[in-house]
Amino acid sequence: MILQSEGNPVDASHVPLFVSRLLLHADFLKFSPAEEDFQSGLSKCIESFQDTVLGLDNLISDSYFDAFTSPVINGKTEEKTCGDGPNLQAMFSDDVHLQNLITQIKVSFFAYRMSLYQRQLTR
Repeated sequence: MILQSEGNPVDASHVPLFVSRLLLHADFLKFSPAEEDFQSGLSKCIESFQDTVLGLDNLISDSYFDAFTSPVINGKTEEKTCGDGPNLQAMFSDDVHLQNLITQIKVSFFAYRMSLYQRQLTR
């Protein structure tokens, strides 16, 4: 259960991932949170997704998959040659395509947020 600022309980499935504000001043517009804070929050969200994946048990060591990792050929069980599987943490950090996708997601989220404000202001 999550509490709103008034102390009323809120269903967690209805809590937004991000809350942003556009403040209109006489001489300028101010976005809250600032772009750096927004990007930082989005980075933490993506890291949470990665931590969730890293928290899962390696499926290669699961006996359910022995038919694929140690198959029986001509009545003889073959030795597992695939080892313990890849190091996902290293894959996340070394995967240039994944890192580019993450960067594009961050830029797209911020650009989308700005386009929403622009549409609201032009009404």
